[in-house]
Amino acid sequence: ALRQLFSACKSLFLQGKSVDVVNLIGALGTEFQGLVASLGLEAPADGKTGEYVREIRREAAYRRLLEEADELRLLIAQKPPLEEIAEKLTRMLREFAPQTSDCMSAGQGLEEIGKAMSGKKREYIQTGFGCIDRHLLLDKGDYLIIGGRPSSGKTAFSLQMALHMAKTYRVVFFSLETSVQKIYERLLSTFTGESFAAISRGDSSIVGRLIEESPQFAALKLHVVNAAGYNAAQIQAKALSLQAQVIFIDYLSLLKGEGKSLYEQVTNISKDLHIFAQRFGVTVAALSQISRQGAQQSMEVYHLRESGQ
Repeated sequence: ALRQLFSACKSLFLQGKSVDVVNLIGALGTEFQGLVASLGLEAPADGKTGEYVREIRREAAYRRLLEEADELRLLIAQKPPLEEIAEKLTRMLREFAPQTSDCMSAGQGLEEIGKAMSGKKREYIQTGFGCIDRHLLLDKGDYLIIGGRPSSGKTAFSLQMALHMAKTYRVVFFSLETSVQKIYERLLSTFTGESFAAISRGDSSIVGRLIEESPQFAALKLHVVNAAGYNAAQIQAKALSLQAQVIFIDYLSLLKGEGKSLYEQVTNISKDLHIFAQRFGVTVAALSQISRQGAQQSMEVYHLRESGQ
């Protein structure tokens, strides 16, 4: 029972829903009501009314769908013309298709763009590199791949981006091959302009400069996570718990994934991260190595190591 309860809590969290009494009982069923009540969770909040209404509508739709399915089964047993069955199925699809706002007519699209252009100028996420920002137009929910040859400076480049973004946005840097301390040494070197080697050795001659810069560095909205052994779901959960707006993953093919081959694993990981970015509006930047062919000619998307997805 506790295992089921934990799975329900985790599922709600990853869906961006509040883990509360109403949602837990809705996910588990009324037979868990006593166990859920014993947790001492906060009472349902007025601000969650919309979330609860959507859940009730969803449950009502499932019940109606079961009733319609029973009617369809009885109809099929009577062996009517196939056209009649097709008509019944069409009505069911029309009734139970998700009512979402992901569809927009040309007129609505034009209206939305008009509103955006007449209002406050749209702000994109700045990387700190002007020549890139003029062309990239990085936005919330974008999925960005930083590809490069081995030891070409991908990590250094992404750390500079993270430092600049962390002045404005909540940034989480997931490191899968370098220790957190070493990442912070590199960040501090970039931030202060002091030698990385001097910081690593603990050179006493630069202590004064580091103390001088420490308030500005400590104010950055930045977290570094030791993510060795993480999979895409763990990246997602940690990013949500830290309320990340931008995340960096160093690097893609070191994440654990499902699949028979490394190609399948990296493809599935990339798809999961892309869906996460769009669903939660988190900007995801993942580092990837370039294949041997890409190292000898101009780079294209299909030169990304293991998967061009």
